[in-house]
Amino acid sequence: MTGILGALAVGSIGIGATALVWPETGILGTFGRIFDSLSLHMLGFGACLGLCLAGLGARRSGVALGGVALLAAGLLLWPLRTAPAPAEDAVSAGSGLQVLWFNLYQDNATPPETLAEALIGSGADLVVLAEAAPLRPVLEKLAGTYPHQLGCRGRVCATLVLSRHPLVPDRAEMIDGARKGRLAAFAIQPAKGAPLSVVAAHLTKPWYHGFFDVDLWYLLDRSAAAEGPLLVMGDFNATPWSRPMQRIRAETGARAPGWPVATWPAGAGGLGLPIDHLLVRDGAVLGPVTPWGAGLGSNHRGLLARIRWSGGA
Repeated sequence: MTGILGALAVGSIGIGATALVWPETGILGTFGRIFDSLSLHMLGFGACLGLCLAGLGARRSGVALGGVALLAAGLLLWPLRTAPAPAEDAVSAGSGLQVLWFNLYQDNATPPETLAEALIGSGADLVVLAEAAPLRPVLEKLAGTYPHQLGCRGRVCATLVLSRHPLVPDRAEMIDGARKGRLAAFAIQPAKGAPLSVVAAHLTKPWYHGFFDVDLWYLLDRSAAAEGPLLVMGDFNATPWSRPMQRIRAETGARAPGWPVATWPAGAGGLGLPIDHLLVRDGAVLGPVTPWGAGLGSNHRGLLARIRWSGGA
């Protein structure tokens, strides 16, 4: 029994500690991009197995495995140390704009009217949705609250932008990456103050290398071209400690506040993977990010936060 547990613990901790540096291409690259998002969970699993070993009498081995897992987890999380803490004082109630990101799930069986009522009831000034096709029947109803919309006007209804405030006309576009209509770049103009640039994306899973690279190129290109304060948001299918997210943070210069919110699978709650993200830069500040959308039929949890930016609302 101890031999089996030991082998499982070593394997789990070994993969969790090294997947980040596995190559980008070939079969190792495929599994590397799967496992590096699971790394923290695999290290936790390995540490638990180490505790079991210690309880069965292999105390030194169990403690050693737990120590290695803890060290590896610390190294994974170290790059996140530069993320700004939620600015509760700077982003006070009523200031800035309330923003919501939510992967709606294309096969969502919740009645469209229920979804629309929940979105309106969220109080969000800006809503960006992935897999938004279930909302097609109620887009006109939503226009009463969100008159400024981008996406879902043709055959494809993937990423959808809903805003209470106007979008700057020459700074709003839907982008066809690896698949149609999954990325959007725009600027929102509140009644007072400077506009906020936004890049929103539902990226292909990172282990589909060629497709992901196309999506990532557009995300990085539009983020580099964005003017003024920037919000980068979306379902990136990658956790903050994974190689893809490390690259996105490095090349966009955007950061997330505080500890990441687990979003997938929705049923796992706080024990799930944080693969949906809100990132800011250039004077934009996020207040505390909270999960949203429980009971609305999606396999993701949404992210709701208040944002304030230099010269903004």
